[in-house]
Amino acid sequence: MKGKYCIFLLFILVALISCNDPKPVTDTLHRAEALMNEYPDSAWTLLNTISPDEMGQNRNRALYALLYTQAQDKTYRDETNDSLISVAVDYYRNTDNVRHKFLSYYYKGRVHFNAKDYLSATTCYMEAEQLAKEVDDDYLVGLLYAELGRIYNIYYDYPKSLEAYQKAAECYERAGKIRHRNYMWLNQSLVYRNLNRFEESEKFLRKTLESAQEKGDNTLIKSCMGNLVLLYIEEKRMQQAQELYVALESVAGINYGSASFMGKLAQMYASKDGYVEALSLLERGWACAEERMDSVNLYMSSSSLLAKQGKNDLAYQELLKGVTLQNKEAKQTLQQPVLTAQRDYLSEKLEFEAYRLRMEKHLRMLYQHGSLFLVRNGFLLYHAAIPLNEDGSFMEVDVCGVRAKGKALMDRIDQVVRRAYFGHGQEKADALDYMLYLWCGFGSPLYHKDKMSTFERYFIGVPELEHERKGAYYTLADRRDVCEMILREFGLDAESGRIINGHIPVRTIKGETPMRAEGKRFVIDGGFSKPYQEKTGISGYTLIYNSHGIQLVEHEKFESREQAASSGSDIHLRIQLQDFTHRRIMVRDTDRGRELIRQVSELQQLLQAYQMGWIEERNI
Repeated sequence: MKGKYCIFLLFILVALISCNDPKPVTDTLHRAEALMNEYPDSAWTLLNTISPDEMGQNRNRALYALLYTQAQDKTYRDETNDSLISVAVDYYRNTDNVRHKFLSYYYKGRVHFNAKDYLSATTCYMEAEQLAKEVDDDYLVGLLYAELGRIYNIYYDYPKSLEAYQKAAECYERAGKIRHRNYMWLNQSLVYRNLNRFEESEKFLRKTLESAQEKGDNTLIKSCMGNLVLLYIEEKRMQQAQELYVALESVAGINYGSASFMGKLAQMYASKDGYVEALSLLERGWACAEERMDSVNLYMSSSSLLAKQGKNDLAYQELLKGVTLQNKEAKQTLQQPVLTAQRDYLSEKLEFEAYRLRMEKHLRMLYQHGSLFLVRNGFLLYHAAIPLNEDGSFMEVDVCGVRAKGKALMDRIDQVVRRAYFGHGQEKADALDYMLYLWCGFGSPLYHKDKMSTFERYFIGVPELEHERKGAYYTLADRRDVCEMILREFGLDAESGRIINGHIPVRTIKGETPMRAEGKRFVIDGGFSKPYQEKTGISGYTLIYNSHGIQLVEHEKFESREQAASSGSDIHLRIQLQDFTHRRIMVRDTDRGRELIRQVSELQQLLQAYQMGWIEERNI
């Protein structure tokens, strides 16, 4: 009786165990795992038939967590919460199942990547890489290195990115995954382009394109062609870029490409003065812009286009919009400590671009309104000197193959300076070389000394070596007859004309005066630069010219705003000299006045011709 009772209890126990047997769940999980690579959608559907209450053992829970996360990833359901995949990681890290351990770390990295937590993603990928040799599955290892390549690329660590993409390509090739390998080649070409290694970038693009054409991979073909267009734009091969883009349009359609792609194309057409096409491409770019970085790139392209058209104020506004948006993006994606250097670099790059645009605006203003010398209302204005020989004659100077002196020299230099900005080819290159000579050359009217001893002053400190021998002008120009000769050379009246001369510090502490050559030349150095103030004893001059004549206002040394605020002191001005004419100067005495008189005379002649019938009346 007792034995029968024990058998009965054993039967009940077996029955209870059978009722909780996880075998159906285990079978379902294994079927889902078998379907995962080829039919991830079917695996996803199968996994969704399992209730969490049915799983029972931790082993099944871990496998479910791994497979569910894997199915989400393969069916493009980007998960950003790592709570589920962490179940798999916690379980498999203490087992001998290397494959599942590898996959759990890999997919946890994918989840962190989706959440843009790139640092945590990298940590997980590194854990998986430690298991790569034991996995013995080239396809899986290829996936890992492809992800590492993406991470390093985001970190701007291009050498490591290249290395990872190369390893991924080799793994895919061994696994027979040629399409995957081709995309790794494409990624390598993009990294080479970022490194400005254009020849290698084109090499990888072309072999990728060739393989894609062999396989009939139209998507990859279009991608390769599009990236070749961008590469040609980077290399300034605009004609080739345009021809290839036309070919790409015939294959992919007019709306092919991202917003950023449209922005680059707009820059291409703008470089060839195709502003209508450029504007059309920008409009298409804005229409398909999705991500914040798309808008950033479009703002940058728009800024470049406007700058090319000379609309610098509008260009600067577009640049500011791009920079502001870029800063927001940087705060969201570049927070990890490892990216500090990259964030700083990006910020500096944007600041430099803003500075470059401001400088471009200043340069255009200088070329529009500036000149090497100015003749105005009987005054001759120039910066430093008119090169002279020791005997007082005008020095002949070679300026890019043309020898000239006096006013002809100044006119020639003015031409060359403009070529340095507006010129092309060798003419521009020669002009740019001359700009350096203009800054520190003996025959330069902006310098006119035998050397520039900046290096000696900064790094040696030997007074004898710091001496700069001045040209003859700096001595001879204090003579009245020499100044009158210069005035006549520039078509001015020697008696009434005056020279306004900059560059030369006036050492008031040594008794020097800004009025030289018996009042024929006024020297007005800026003097606001503090290094000069120890030599001059003042903070320079301001020249005031009005209908009564000339006034030179002398400025006392100014320490700082803080010092002025604390002491309650102000900037004091002192009229150093006055040069009043015998009678007040009227508008008719000025250059503008004479121009107005000429225009009035021409209008009077025109009116007379009409009244005399020499000009026929028109019926409009």
